[in-house]
Amino acid sequence: MISFKCKRCGQVVTGRDEYEAEGLFDQHKCKGKPDLAKMPTDWLAKIVGGQITEAEAWKIVEKRKG
Repeated sequence: MISFKCKRCGQVVTGRDEYEAEGLFDQHKCKGKPDLAKMPTDWLAKIVGGQITEAEAWKIVEKRKG
């Protein structure tokens, strides 16, 4: 058994092998968290690079929509 733990929500996804576990993890949706697929890629890059937090990025994205 292989398990992956989501760093955003803490949910653990387990599969019989790495291929299955990775596939299940790719389908995982964080409960109570915004969908990262809706985040602009330039802000995602800043989150991954440690330049900004996810919460800060969502605030900026929401301001730009309004």
